[in-house]
Amino acid sequence: MREAEGFCMSTTFGQRGIERPTEAVAQPVKQRRESMTPRDKRVIVGCINATWITLLIGGIIVWRLTAPPPTAAEIAQQNAVAVAEATQARADECRSVSNANLAFVMAQDPVRSRLKSPSTASFPWADDPLVSITTKRNCVFHVEGYVDAMNGFGATIRTRFIADMRLNEDATWSLVEVDL
Repeated sequence: MREAEGFCMSTTFGQRGIERPTEAVAQPVKQRRESMTPRDKRVIVGCINATWITLLIGGIIVWRLTAPPPTAAEIAQQNAVAVAEATQARADECRSVSNANLAFVMAQDPVRSRLKSPSTASFPWADDPLVSITTKRNCVFHVEGYVDAMNGFGATIRTRFIADMRLNEDATWSLVEVDL
């Protein structure tokens, strides 16, 4: 007979397979516990811990694999919630004061390009009482303001303007309409 010892195994094998336990295995538990070395105890504790960890991981895997797939109604509800959250986030972004002020700044280039002398253009601050910025649908900002610039005769005149600027999904701006 030969004896095979592994990490968590101590079994005696004979010519016909597994035979009766050896005398060491058949000893009463108390005697075996007293005769164990510290290394043997660590091996047993390690085996127990490895078994628990294996059972835990196996249980988690079985739980995830046997979980029922979401129904079409649940998927539709999750999609609706995601769309509502994205829409709300976009609406919040469109109503932000910093984007309103940025709309005023972004409207200055299209206005400047329509002046007789664009290099002389002087715009007020966005918080000027004569400047109005409101939010319309689809992240369009309605900007009303003025610009002081020289006309064709060299005189500085104040010109009122109205511009609609759109904040695109990719955070770029586009001109919808401008009127001087």
